[in-house]
Amino acid sequence: GWAVGSNQTLIRTQDSGESWQRQIITPERDVALTSVHFVDPNNGWIIGILPTGGGVLLNTTNGGVNWREQQTNTTLNLNHLYFFDRQNGIITGGSNPARQGIILRVNHYYSFTITGNCSCNTISDLYWMFF
Repeated sequence: GWAVGSNQTLIRTQDSGESWQRQIITPERDVALTSVHFVDPNNGWIIGILPTGGGVLLNTTNGGVNWREQQTNTTLNLNHLYFFDRQNGIITGGSNPARQGIILRVNHYYSFTITGNCSCNTISDLYWMFF
């Protein structure tokens, strides 16, 4: 299992939560990691929010040993992610004070498409989704 948090905190358990070990992501910086998802033991994704606003997306193909930053072509915060397989997923986010929600569709591993601009009177940041 995996958990994420502030100050680029990424921790991992391999014994059902009995103990946790911190994983180092380089370069280290002040980013609040908000969501983590693995589709298999090797392929995983993390998103977070930069201190100045905007999102960061990282992925691993070797079980978290190394992480690579991916460009998302948005300056909005990234809050939650879910991947259907190692190439296709959904990311939710948004920004305050604009009160604009966003849904990014990840296609073929590196292509990011804004599939839903959820700006309306009843929607602000999108924090969670479920499939």
